[in-house]
Amino acid sequence: MFLLAMTTSAIVGIVVGVVAAIIVIGLIFGLLPIKIWFRAAVSGVRISMARLIGMKWRGIKVSPLVDAYISACKAGLDITIDELECHVMARGNVLKVVNALISARGIARSRTVWFPVYEYPNHSVDWDVEKRG
Repeated sequence: MFLLAMTTSAIVGIVVGVVAAIIVIGLIFGLLPIKIWFRAAVSGVRISMARLIGMKWRGIKVSPLVDAYISACKAGLDITIDELECHVMARGNVLKVVNALISARGIARSRTVWFPVYEYPNHSVDWDVEKRG
């Protein structure tokens, strides 16, 4: 009944408003990397939406960069998003570099060897560390 009581110009105005709202929402979701920001936030990595928009405007592929940054942070590497962004802008492959840094860190940890040092009079065992390499 309400729709019948409205004039044609009011109906056209409502339709135009709904279409405009759909276009604006589509543009917002198309321009803002909300999925990537949410993925970083859930992973415990803080990246601002403004930084992500800036990366997108500079032509940087945001998704691989954020994936590499999440991996680096989860592995405990002391690296910033600025450093990774500079590497991308220099045409580097951040995923390979971060994976190599993680592997190198793991190798450095595994090169520490613990071996027992015996004290014969009391037969107690102490542990000593030897760095190989």
